[in-house]
Amino acid sequence: MCSSVVWTLLTSRTSSFVYAPRFDCGCQYEICVELLDQRKKPICTFQPEKVFFEQWNDEPWCQMTHVFKDYGPGVRFIRFTHGGVDTQFWSGWFGIRVTNSSVEILHLSV
Repeated sequence: MCSSVVWTLLTSRTSSFVYAPRFDCGCQYEICVELLDQRKKPICTFQPEKVFFEQWNDEPWCQMTHVFKDYGPGVRFIRFTHGGVDTQFWSGWFGIRVTNSSVEILHLSV
């Protein structure tokens, strides 16, 4: 169980992710961020549809940002899962590139 100080800090969240594909290989990217209760059961979930990039398409870096709001009391944990795969099934490390992934817990004065 979280202390009252940690619980107070769990009143607002901002999460930001930056991702981009390789130009020579198509790929897909997926993400799921969940706010969990003390039994690690989801209270609120952010899970947009998978993002697909075509091969030979020089996409710029993209930023994805999500703010959880009005999710109620009881949040004790955050589960952050993300990743991707290339569409060519090449052996080795190819596909999606991800950088600066973070979850911020903000304490807002009332």
